[in-house]
Amino acid sequence: KNTDWAIQDCSQQGKGFGVVALRDFEFGEVIMAERCVASSAQELQELMPASVLAAAMCLYGLNCDEKYDGYAMGRLGTTRGVFLNMGRVNHACVPVPADHTWLVDKNCKILTACGKIPKGMEITFSYRGDMMLPAIERKDELQRQWGFECACEACRGLEAGVQEYDLWTRYQKLDKLISRHARKKKFAEALTCVELQLEICKEARFCPAVTFERCFFDLFQMHHALGHVDEASLSATKAAEFAALVWGKEADETLNYLQYANDPSTFDSSDSDDEEA
Repeated sequence: KNTDWAIQDCSQQGKGFGVVALRDFEFGEVIMAERCVASSAQELQELMPASVLAAAMCLYGLNCDEKYDGYAMGRLGTTRGVFLNMGRVNHACVPVPADHTWLVDKNCKILTACGKIPKGMEITFSYRGDMMLPAIERKDELQRQWGFECACEACRGLEAGVQEYDLWTRYQKLDKLISRHARKKKFAEALTCVELQLEICKEARFCPAVTFERCFFDLFQMHHALGHVDEASLSATKAAEFAALVWGKEADETLNYLQYANDPSTFDSSDSDDEEA
């Protein structure tokens, strides 16, 4: 019997069902791992047992096709799938105590704690990537795309939620500055922006391990460009620690960071430029 989380009625909070923690979780701890039950509407309708189809139809969307366009969907690039349990995780702009990663080679999604999650807390993640919209525009978008009105701390105007949302808005603005400085070879200025991002990650109540990974990799790249060998090595080591939480200890990302930590000169900045392009 699962003793880590439960699907519970969250209608008192203006939602449907949601996922609630049955115990305390620590940062980086796996909450849930789930394989998708179907990767196309045809597969869901024609190949799945009736019990699976019935469970999928309880998720957001009026028909099978909509299961891949609504919040029950998992998507990475062109990969799609329906997840019966993870599809119950509700949205919040903030706080976002969990993050989800699709391990495509294993056809599996992993839900991971972004900080200390106390027993009884509803586990949510954000359906949106852009953190720079004001509350009224966010709520309109969520209503149009997913059919609900967000009632998270930020959208209700609660001080803690608004402050945390503002933190992540600053984070995304710094993202744009980093790209601008890096394109102009202003690596010292870009380094300062990445350091500010890292402070935001530490200040926020919850922050995904993958965001820490990215920050430390960006730090590595700036230190590497500036010829700071020791700092570059340390940043790559930290990136590897967080990558191991997200992708696994034997994943290419983790092993690459460890290689850069041992010898920063093996890093080819053109590979990173290609990925961003």
